[in-house]
Amino acid sequence: MRRLTSVVGFFGGLIVVSVVLAGTGATAAAGDRVPSEAPAVTAHQTAVAEDLAELEAAADRLELPELEPGDGSGRDQHSHDGHSHDQSAYLGHDDGEQHLKYDLSDDAVLATGTTVPARFTPRKWPVRTIKYWTDVPESYRWSINAAIKSWNKTGLNMKLKLVKSRAKSNATIRVDKGLSPVSGLATVGYTRGINWIKLSPKSVSGKGAALSLSRTVMAHIVAHEIGHNLGLGHNVKVNCALMQPVLYIGECPLLEKNRPGYYVCEIVDKPAVVPMVRKYGGKKKVNPGKNCTLDALPPELISPGREESKQMARSR
Repeated sequence: MRRLTSVVGFFGGLIVVSVVLAGTGATAAAGDRVPSEAPAVTAHQTAVAEDLAELEAAADRLELPELEPGDGSGRDQHSHDGHSHDQSAYLGHDDGEQHLKYDLSDDAVLATGTTVPARFTPRKWPVRTIKYWTDVPESYRWSINAAIKSWNKTGLNMKLKLVKSRAKSNATIRVDKGLSPVSGLATVGYTRGINWIKLSPKSVSGKGAALSLSRTVMAHIVAHEIGHNLGLGHNVKVNCALMQPVLYIGECPLLEKNRPGYYVCEIVDKPAVVPMVRKYGGKKKVNPGKNCTLDALPPELISPGREESKQMARSR
């Protein structure tokens, strides 16, 4: 008996379902007629279809950047530099796991917006504090704060700070309506007077779990782009590294699965910190897997500190 497998591709908010007949190599796109000898729809397949409908609704709430049509494989061959890169963000199935990915392979540029040359050496920042000015929508601010906080906790002898005056800043973070389908873009290393990060519009949205996911994903994207600002390139050797050119959701931990409302707050990892400590000095501090609340807990849910515990004990 041939096995019927559902394959799901995510293209800019559109869920595309294909049916693969195992052992035949034949694929029937959504809307095509499946051969009559195919197994009847089971209760399990009906449940899967319902799950897909729920995922589609979540994807719509995420409002990911619209993608240009690819070659039918789920991989778009659009590129800034003439090379083939996967620009897609898609949702698929692999051994029962769902995977969403963000491609950032073309996100590092010169201050002019042109592609970084192969033998380019990023300049070191001449200051110890990078002052970022931003005018992003309110929905992005949690992500930016989380990314900056994570970098500032690494022990690097370089601090990042948000300032209210653009005139007093030496770098900017802005949303660029023309950036889609790329999720982020950043200048590499220091350029006098021209240092920036650009983010795709409508990337932080939704409610409940969808909002938690989109905020956390954007925090990783911002931290990744800050890495470029500091002078980091892409890391193609370490899976789930901050500077990996592709961010895989599902394979790489972002949210705490067993604790709703928590995320993995040590966004900046050892592979990113080590070369930056060599460049700027400091002492590496990373705590992989540490979880933090997405939003502040109400006072009644916060565990009492040592002094508060002593006072509570005395009052009994």
